[in-house]
Amino acid sequence: MPQTQQIAPLLKANIKGSYAFCAVAERWPKITTKVINQLRSDFPNVNDDNGKDAETVVSKIVVLQSIMREKKMFVELVPIDGHLVVFNEELQKLKDEGGEEHANFTDASWLFCGCYVYAKLHEFFLSTKTLKEYDPFAHEKNRALFASRPHITALAVELLDWEKDPKTDVKGVISRLLQVALWGNKCDLSHSGGDPHIIADNMFTQLDDFRHAILVDDVEAAAELLATKANDRTVHIVFDNAGLELVTDLVLAEFLVARGLVKNVVFHGKSFPWYVSDVTPDDYSWVLQTLAKDSDPAIAIFGKRWLKRPEFSFRHEEFWTRPNCFWDMKAVAGSLFEELKSSALTIFKGDLNYRKLVGDRDWPYQIDYKFALQSMSEVPLFALRTLKADTVCGLSDENVKMLKAKYGADKSWMVSSDWAVAQLNLPLYFTMALSQQIAPLLKAKVVGSYAHGDVTDRYPKRLTKVINQLRREYPNINEDSGKDAESVVSKILEIQAMMREKKTLVELDPIDEHLVIYNKELKKLITEIGAENANFFDAGWMFINHSPCR
Repeated sequence: MPQTQQIAPLLKANIKGSYAFCAVAERWPKITTKVINQLRSDFPNVNDDNGKDAETVVSKIVVLQSIMREKKMFVELVPIDGHLVVFNEELQKLKDEGGEEHANFTDASWLFCGCYVYAKLHEFFLSTKTLKEYDPFAHEKNRALFASRPHITALAVELLDWEKDPKTDVKGVISRLLQVALWGNKCDLSHSGGDPHIIADNMFTQLDDFRHAILVDDVEAAAELLATKANDRTVHIVFDNAGLELVTDLVLAEFLVARGLVKNVVFHGKSFPWYVSDVTPDDYSWVLQTLAKDSDPAIAIFGKRWLKRPEFSFRHEEFWTRPNCFWDMKAVAGSLFEELKSSALTIFKGDLNYRKLVGDRDWPYQIDYKFALQSMSEVPLFALRTLKADTVCGLSDENVKMLKAKYGADKSWMVSSDWAVAQLNLPLYFTMALSQQIAPLLKAKVVGSYAHGDVTDRYPKRLTKVINQLRREYPNINEDSGKDAESVVSKILEIQAMMREKKTLVELDPIDEHLVIYNKELKKLITEIGAENANFFDAGWMFINHSPCR
């Protein structure tokens, strides 16, 4: 490890003007106030059970807001389920490492603080009788899906066209879909006139315009990896937002499965409402059912297909809603880590997943991406993220100079979502496997190859020499040795005819065990490539190289 590559400090809200500071001082209070307003809108009657539970939650949210505002110490979560017990364990670690007086929204890591807010909201609702399953962000997520319907229609129509066209540029389509998954919400459809094909064309044109803003652009490398056909491959997609972004992930997965590029796609979401827009089991189910009932035929086709697609599975492991960064996955969720490590690729979507991948730290912009990933560098992964937080890794010197020339000391570019990264990480063992693919067998059917010269020239000449040698040593065809020699000569002539006329290889006379083995291998060959291809030109050169000698 180079001396300059040291673990960077955690992002915290104790730096005034930082995005973490703004989150604690402004964003989270606003988000929790929206939850209060949503509760009172959904359950206005404070005399019924729902209304009473809503007001109980409201009073707890107000206390949470005061803890943020007044730099009070975190309070333990009520351990209603095992997940909240985990939070308390992590909170205790925080106190042990930094002291109780620093276990607050200003001095604790920004990552822990954010996760704590949503875990507390989960606790508040679990504590009620009637609102245990309530999602205060559901309305917002559902509205986002309906607002994106023109995008979704365009993608569905394009997907149908790609399915029908055998000449589709597979790698090119995957590249576009990865970019749509990255930028989709930023595409302006105001000039499309509502035509799905025009919308799609506009969307893809705008993606080209956005390309310069991908500060680390491994899109083509990821597309090439995904476009490579291989048996029994599984791809994982760790979801970020519901709405359009969820649909773009489904479209990508559909193309990969339908084209036979992967066998299965495993989607990972959150087990309870998380960071406002993250995908929960209810979101996933609702989106598929909504698409299946859509009045647009193209959308409905895929909605119905995805509801039944056996290659798709949705999971919501506890790990994704822990306050840990992903460096801890190997230790606290070992089976999940090993599963991702053995997969073809895991695509991590969005800002929070990226922050967790790189430890949510104040890295130098040019720090090596693999180093920032720490133990996650063992996993083949691709991070798609528009920048919305004060951390980024792996930037080139050229891009850092460009950003400093454009913004100076202003770091607003890190949180504006106008810039992005698409960063691929392939472990050493994985890249070696990719670069050391099994090459095709050498065969004599390639004119000009040495194998072709063997079958058409050298083998016949050698066999003719054997014939001449036999007739020279055993010229008297009336003696037993002469008769045997002529019998062998006739069989050699048959072999030469098989070579010359591209006839199917015949079994060997199983006089000894070794020749029995050859016949077994010949049967395997016929099973694998067909009897019509079991000849001196289409079989492997190694196999036919030994057959004439026998």
